[in-house]
Amino acid sequence: MENQTDRMEDDEDIFLPDDSEESRAEFEFQLYEKLPKGQITLENFLKMKPYWNHEIFINVCDWCPCAKSFESGNFVRDKGMEMTLTCFQKRCCSCYKPNEDEETLRSAIGLLHLLVLCDQNMALIQMLIQSGCGDVNACTSILKFSPLYFAVSRSAKNVVRLLLHHHADVNHIVNKAPHSTALHQAIAVENEEIVEMLLQTRGINVNLRAKNDDTALNLAVRTDKFVLHLLEAGALPKLAGPHGHTCLMHAAVRSNADNAQLLIKYGADVNAKNDQLETAILFTIFRDDLKLMKILLEAGTDPNTLQSTDENNSILLLTAYDGQYDFMKAIIDHGADVNLENSMGYTPMHICAWNGHLDCIKLLLEHGAKHDNPTKDKNTPLALACHGNHPNIVEFLLSLGCKINNADKDLDTALIYATYNGMTSSVRSLLKFGADPNQVNRVNCSPLWNAVYNKHKEIVKLLLVENVILETASVGSDQQARSNEPVYIYPEPKSPLWVAASRGATDILLLLISAGYDIYKEKWLYNGSIPDEFAANNVDKILLKYASSPPRLLSLCRNFFRKRFGRNVIEDVKSLDIPPSLKSYITMNALMQAS
Repeated sequence: MENQTDRMEDDEDIFLPDDSEESRAEFEFQLYEKLPKGQITLENFLKMKPYWNHEIFINVCDWCPCAKSFESGNFVRDKGMEMTLTCFQKRCCSCYKPNEDEETLRSAIGLLHLLVLCDQNMALIQMLIQSGCGDVNACTSILKFSPLYFAVSRSAKNVVRLLLHHHADVNHIVNKAPHSTALHQAIAVENEEIVEMLLQTRGINVNLRAKNDDTALNLAVRTDKFVLHLLEAGALPKLAGPHGHTCLMHAAVRSNADNAQLLIKYGADVNAKNDQLETAILFTIFRDDLKLMKILLEAGTDPNTLQSTDENNSILLLTAYDGQYDFMKAIIDHGADVNLENSMGYTPMHICAWNGHLDCIKLLLEHGAKHDNPTKDKNTPLALACHGNHPNIVEFLLSLGCKINNADKDLDTALIYATYNGMTSSVRSLLKFGADPNQVNRVNCSPLWNAVYNKHKEIVKLLLVENVILETASVGSDQQARSNEPVYIYPEPKSPLWVAASRGATDILLLLISAGYDIYKEKWLYNGSIPDEFAANNVDKILLKYASSPPRLLSLCRNFFRKRFGRNVIEDVKSLDIPPSLKSYITMNALMQAS
């Protein structure tokens, strides 16, 4: 190591102050600038002996960050000399503007603090301590930084060893710092030698909490280092950190199975909950870590513990969202209740149906899951499968038998969802199993209205064959909106004919008319209220043509029988003693065959 005297490029003496305030300010500026950089020679340091007890200070505001920068030496160490001579001359930071309403804080730092910021100052540090002028436990005035904390922060092993030898307080807590003990800071800078040095110090409290409630073990687990060191030194894995997060939770977040097993071996509680009522196993789901999940289950994690403070989901239900089959099987094998509901009445079956996981549905059924139970909002797995647009799930659930016309809190049915989403095969199956095509929801929206609005021509045909009510008007509702209340499509009710015209669906419009739509009830056709945009596809001309022509006798006949017989029109018309061609016309046989 080079001599202290060799580090000075010139041999000028250090400036010593006289009695003037200006002189003292210049002296302090010199110390603050040069001590942390190792630029004070041993000879000059000895000349300063009358000032070894001297504190350097400035006034700061209670709201500005200058105290932290000043007391930590950041201006010198990291950013260059930004704490200018002017600040020392004024005895205040640049933010400080004194007035009667603003509290003045005195930010002070001692010579020992400045010396330990540079490990080349070992001789000066030792001299200062042995003289009795350098209190190893002295703290900066506001943030309470100790010399030991500074030395650990700089990974200055020799300085740390010297300070500990002179009984530096290893349990001192720094103010307003996340890693606010020397042990926390040693872990944060990942210096194993210093960590071991501190752990071997007599009287250390390895379970001491930082200002943010963090324990050293919690921090070590988050850095994947020193976990065994701390456990062997007596760190308690049951102690939670900020927000109730345990060491085991942090190990799960980091997918560190080795640390998790260590923590369990030393007594970690696998069922401990954080402030959000979450347990460690929840984080293995988020991390897609099946190995660690099995470790926690084998260690006694309760698979039926409800997670979170709002929805109270089980871990089985949470794995159902992404269809994590292997996770679900492991959880079920360890005793999970497949019918356990969350706070809204949803079970894993509802979630699997909603998200289209057929293999998981079969797994649940093998273990006794109920396939047709409603939630608190009256949603069934069948309706959710239609809402999520999963035809294969719909077919499978229908084969098990379902309450097919069940309506939820908004009176939506499986058929209403299926027609909105354009699920042609599912609509056909739902109708086959007895779904009511005329059942409307809370905003009077029918399956036909949905099919017309979304221009699902084949579904319109299927519904027309079922002889549905044609003229049901509605404001419509967005079935995919993420809202607890209906999201209206139109500000006022619109008829299926108006909707078809406004959407430019000329083919659907003609289908409605041919099926017996009572065009003469559409007052907007006769009072000059046809929107201008209807002209884009000549829809206005088509509508006016039909509206201005008297109905044919054959059409009136078909409409009469279809309204008279309702959904039984096909069977009832067969019993009539009329020509086959007329029967075919009334039952719209050609349309049915095309569908």
